[in-house]
Amino acid sequence: MFEMYLKKYIDSYLNVNIRPSFDTKVPGICYIHSPISSGSISESQFEIKVIDDDLDRAVTTRDEIIELLKIPDKESWKKQDSLLFRGDLAGGGQLFNDSIQVWELSLIFIIKWRLKNGK
Repeated sequence: MFEMYLKKYIDSYLNVNIRPSFDTKVPGICYIHSPISSGSISESQFEIKVIDDDLDRAVTTRDEIIELLKIPDKESWKKQDSLLFRGDLAGGGQLFNDSIQVWELSLIFIIKWRLKNGK
């Protein structure tokens, strides 16, 4: 449920079609969700990859995603439908995939989240 709400949040602000695991279109954005802990406030690792043959466009998209998901104030929460969350950028990197001639820029976020009313 978490990843569907977060995907909807990213899609609505950046007007991109983010897909799970991999994307066959260039430019494309994909994500991998890895749960870390669960409870009244859950924690997940959310890795996003920006795939593009134009490095400048990929960097611009990467920076937009960082601004959208990082929450500088530890007391603030963002909301999408029933999801309340806050995220911190925990890492990332970039590489050039020579076999298909595209840049892959990765971002790793640690996101604390909860569903409003537990639903």
